[in-house]
Amino acid sequence: SITNVVINGNFGGSIISYTGGIGSVAINNGSFLRGDAARPNTIAAYDGDITSLVITNGNLYGDVYADYDLVSLRVVAGADGVFGDIGVNPAFNANQAYDNLRNRVPVGVAAAAAIQGPRIGAGRNIISVAVTGGSVFEAGFHAGRAVQSITIAEGFTRDNATSGFASYVVAGDLVDSVAVGGDGASLQIIAGVLDLGADQRPGGTGANADILQAGNINSVSIGGRA
Repeated sequence: SITNVVINGNFGGSIISYTGGIGSVAINNGSFLRGDAARPNTIAAYDGDITSLVITNGNLYGDVYADYDLVSLRVVAGADGVFGDIGVNPAFNANQAYDNLRNRVPVGVAAAAAIQGPRIGAGRNIISVAVTGGSVFEAGFHAGRAVQSITIAEGFTRDNATSGFASYVVAGDLVDSVAVGGDGASLQIIAGVLDLGADQRPGGTGANADILQAGNINSVSIGGRA
C-alpha cells in the first residue's frame, strides 16, 4: 500500500499500488500531467481504494482509477482562476507563462479534435468528486456500481475542435447526484452501464459496444445549457 504522497509542482509520472490501496496524494501548486496519449500517466490503486486525491492550484490531465472505491477527488482552484480544471482548458496555451516554474498549459498540450481529457474510474464506487472553481473538459467518469456525488463549480464543456458529447458520467447501477454550476451540453449521464467496450466511451458497435442493465439516476442539477 501507499500511505501518503505530497508533490510540490507539476508531476509527470504515475503512482500505482498493487495491493492495499492509496491513502492520500496531494499535488500542490502543480498539475498531474497526462504524458503519452497512448499510455497516459495514472494514479491507480489495484486491489484497493484511493482515499484522497487533492490537486491545489493545478489541473488534472492524467487518469485516475481505483479497483474498489475512489473516496475523494478534489481539484481546488487557485485564487486567480488560472488553474483548477479537469482536462485541457482552451482559454490558455503553452506559450503563456504563469510563473518562473510553469506555463498556463504544459508544453506540448493544445486543443485538438481528439478527446483529450482523463478517465476517472472505480471498480465499485466514485464517492465524491469536487471541482471547486473550474470546469471539466472532455473527461469520463465511470463507476462499476455507483457515482455518489460529482460537483463541478463551472461546466462540462469541450474545445471548439471537438464535437458531440465529449464528457460522460456513467455507473453500473446508480448515479446519485451530479451538480454542475454552468453548462452541461456536452455531457452524457447514464446509469446501467456495466462495461463501456474497447473504446471506453458510451455507445459504439462491435468491440466498442457497451454492456447494459437497468439503472437509476436520482439528482442532476445544471445551472446553464443542458
